[in-house]
Amino acid sequence: MPIADAELSAAEDFRRTLASYDMESLIDLLYARRERAITDLREALTALRTDLDAQSAGHQRLLALLTARTAGGHR
Repeated sequence: MPIADAELSAAEDFRRTLASYDMESLIDLLYARRERAITDLREALTALRTDLDAQSAGHQRLLALLTARTAGGHR
């Protein structure tokens, strides 16, 4: 099946699926998907923040070590 036919078939399947829902069910489905996307984004941002905090702590330790060595006359 050519790509255009496959896309039309998928679009028709999606249209039929949407037609099988009433409006309230579609709204509920969309809100549930929205909430899941928000939760996924929050989890990803939390993980990123944790990684950045750990990286920053490592940089702070390195900076302290270099500062101590420089202050002690070691270059």
